[in-house]
Amino acid sequence: MEKELIERYLYAAGKYLPKKEREHIKKEIRQAIEEQCKQLQQKEADVSEQEIIRRVLVDFGSPAQVAVEYSGRENQYLIGPKRYLRYISVLRLVLGCVAAGILISGIVTIAAGSPVPWYTVLWENIGDMISAMIMAYGIVTLVFSLMQRRGNSHIFSDPQLDELPEIPHNREKIPKLPSILSIAFIIVLTAMILLVPQYLAYAVQGSVRIPIFRSAVIRSHWTTVILIAAIGVVKECIRLYDGRYSMRVVITSIAADACEIVFCANLLLMEQIINPQFVQILEQILAKLHLQWDVFTQNLPVWILVAMSLIYILDMLVAFGKGVRYARH
Repeated sequence: MEKELIERYLYAAGKYLPKKEREHIKKEIRQAIEEQCKQLQQKEADVSEQEIIRRVLVDFGSPAQVAVEYSGRENQYLIGPKRYLRYISVLRLVLGCVAAGILISGIVTIAAGSPVPWYTVLWENIGDMISAMIMAYGIVTLVFSLMQRRGNSHIFSDPQLDELPEIPHNREKIPKLPSILSIAFIIVLTAMILLVPQYLAYAVQGSVRIPIFRSAVIRSHWTTVILIAAIGVVKECIRLYDGRYSMRVVITSIAADACEIVFCANLLLMEQIINPQFVQILEQILAKLHLQWDVFTQNLPVWILVAMSLIYILDMLVAFGKGVRYARH
């Protein structure tokens, strides 16, 4: 009966252990329990074996706790204590900005004279807000869990005592507001592209809307759209986390911008993503202005990619320049 209690304890602990290491770790736990029982038996010879085993198992703690300690995973978290407060701070800011952005877009839609009743727009807006906030929660959590997971790497590790950065001057600091607004804009725009692409439209004769993008093409490449958004949010979250132009910010900014250029090129150039009707409307507008920009309208995705690439390259140059100038480690 006494030994059975130990086996039940080990069986419960084994459920939390990796299959490859389970038997080895259970053997270590059993030896530790037996050794502790022997020591306690020598000190208190008048105590029954059953009572000694129960005392030892109580001192060891719950099977889950013991399994974590003996497997060497006691410091593994999705988001650890060192980053949790910053995670909550960033999450609150992002969710607030996303909610405000979606709400404002709904108000603008109603004010612009939507063909559907205002309460229908408001109801759809609430659904879009919930979807966008769930997306924002998932992306921010993914970013911080990645930082937690890669905490031992040079890029994501916290500085040691001798590596603590100097107190930054005002020019070295990264303002929080631009990063927060960027995260909110990325998430709101991504939610609109995937969920309500009809809002990204050029209004023609009041209620008739000509969408900029072809919804079917966008939704067939939803993984690329999500990936582009996630990379952008990762970049801004790291800027928020560091708060200054550190080497980590420089490396992640350049890598993120380069990846976004590649994925945007894949999205814009693979298929006819721009709605042909929108191109026709654009040509009519340019004709009224006596502008002959056929090269522009006929290759609109290419020019959009060029404009986006210039923005990303400018961001890379700014990050590199300020990183070289201000980064201390």
